[in-house]
Amino acid sequence: MARDANAIAKERGLSIRFQALLPMQLMADTRLGLAVASEYARRRGISVEAHVTERYGTIMNARTYGERVAEWLDGPQANGIAFGVGESGVHLMEEPSIAPRRSA
Repeated sequence: MARDANAIAKERGLSIRFQALLPMQLMADTRLGLAVASEYARRRGISVEAHVTERYGTIMNARTYGERVAEWLDGPQANGIAFGVGESGVHLMEEPSIAPRRSA
């Protein structure tokens, strides 16, 4: 979506860029994350903590996610389009292409 939004902005001569920040794991301390993790855990007959730890290795909370994003904002990642946010930090998932993709 960010790539398409950037292509449209460029076509229209707008001086804006779009980037996407994507959480790479559930945050079980949020209402939505807890509901999702609880259902997966229930289906497997294990605790929420066990499910999240087995699936992701660590439990990332919303505060940690916010800290990773704040660190990213101060970094040199201005050229990327999509970034994954996880316990270990923010990682580039998609670099800008030379020419924007067009739909058929």
